[in-house]
Amino acid sequence: MNNITVNSRYQCSEEVYLSVKLQFIIWGWNGIFALIFNIISIILIATNSKLQKNPFLVLILGLSISSTGLGVCMIFISAIVLACDYDEELTFDGGCVAGMALLKAMQLCSTFHTLVICIFQYNSTFAVMNDNIKRFTSWRLVPVWHIIIVIYIFVVFYTCADVTSFDCNEDIFFGQNWISASCFTYLPLLSTFILVIVVYGMTVSRLLRNHKSMVALVGRKELSEKRLRHNVITMGLFICLTIVLVLPKFATLVIICCGFDGFQLIKFISGVVCGFKPLMDPVLYTLRIEEIRNSLKITCKLKRSNRIDQDSAVTTTDVKTASSRLHNI
Repeated sequence: MNNITVNSRYQCSEEVYLSVKLQFIIWGWNGIFALIFNIISIILIATNSKLQKNPFLVLILGLSISSTGLGVCMIFISAIVLACDYDEELTFDGGCVAGMALLKAMQLCSTFHTLVICIFQYNSTFAVMNDNIKRFTSWRLVPVWHIIIVIYIFVVFYTCADVTSFDCNEDIFFGQNWISASCFTYLPLLSTFILVIVVYGMTVSRLLRNHKSMVALVGRKELSEKRLRHNVITMGLFICLTIVLVLPKFATLVIICCGFDGFQLIKFISGVVCGFKPLMDPVLYTLRIEEIRNSLKITCKLKRSNRIDQDSAVTTTDVKTASSRLHNI
């Protein structure tokens, strides 16, 4: 049982299979927690009419929805792969091609939505916001971009992939087109990540250069410094994500094109870190909004007070029952 051939085009050692399985275990748990956190984010924004009037928070709501979809895809793909043993084919009646295409599409949608939020934040640093940027970042237009991205990814997958293959491994159903398909799906993701960092850098640069005017615009120095700190922290996290998520896969493609072997570790690291973005989105965007934090605190306090009231009511009822029993005796 050293190398078991499950397909004439594919040989997988047990060590490689175990690393793939570990990656999808991490993906599955990340997808579950991302699903929980993003659903909480959606509920907090969708159930508060005051928050829905803020266009920035509406964009945050859209990001939570796309991250929720990404979390569902991660759980779906992980369940398919983990349901198979080492000596079985990773098959799901062709569902893996569609599932992986949807996963790549949701990854790009989530990252592109982050770029839209970055552009909106950059536009908000001006006293008079640009109308074209406002239209580009409008919540009415963002779903159109998402539909275009999904169509693009599915066209790439079903053009390059072997649709008759039921194997869940990308290397297999892409076959000889694996490198070109990876470039078509990966380069837009890389470009979007780089644009996110560039736009965040431009935003921080404007805040630093126009700090005095921003103080007058916002009204209080503390708010301006707080906003600057949030943007710097977010940009730093995205730079770290780009280094550990995007660049390893780029190195993998370079190694493959140059004819080198032994790139499984790079793919593993890139694949694992890839699952952390939908988990980080609620922390980076939702929980840092003061209105949402206050809404969450109020909700928790109400639930706690209701629980205390119920406990006190039960205690009062028990006391009255005991008193009546003593009186009857």
